[in-house]
Amino acid sequence: MSALDDLRENDISLDRIVWIGGTVGGFSDDDFFEDVILELCDRETTMRIHESVPPLWGMPELATDDEESWLEAAAQNDINGFLVQASTPIPKYFKDGCGFMSSWGYTAHTWIYVARPEDAVGLAVEWRNALHDAKKAEAQQ
Repeated sequence: MSALDDLRENDISLDRIVWIGGTVGGFSDDDFFEDVILELCDRETTMRIHESVPPLWGMPELATDDEESWLEAAAQNDINGFLVQASTPIPKYFKDGCGFMSSWGYTAHTWIYVARPEDAVGLAVEWRNALHDAKKAEAQQ
């Protein structure tokens, strides 16, 4: 089965694929860097992040004009992969847990960190399955 088939079968969309090395070039004018990358570096973030993202934790909190220091720290910490934003409809399970309904109008999102973009599919499927398991257990209570 291809990666595309896995995404279709599991109702997963990979909304953004961002190469970290490419985002920091000229990041002083880049809202993505400020709004996403620096937020993901913060352990106290409220963003929904996959367990694969912690390699970004511990990066120095820098002013957005200190691009060279951030790049140096990323290189030292071997953080040169990709951030992938995955989304899926949030399932609404019926009380018996045997069936559910969902819609792309009500979705969950997460950020995944991978060395290669193709590695994101397996992690996204695992994340989606964990979401379904949690919602199913919630419905059966």
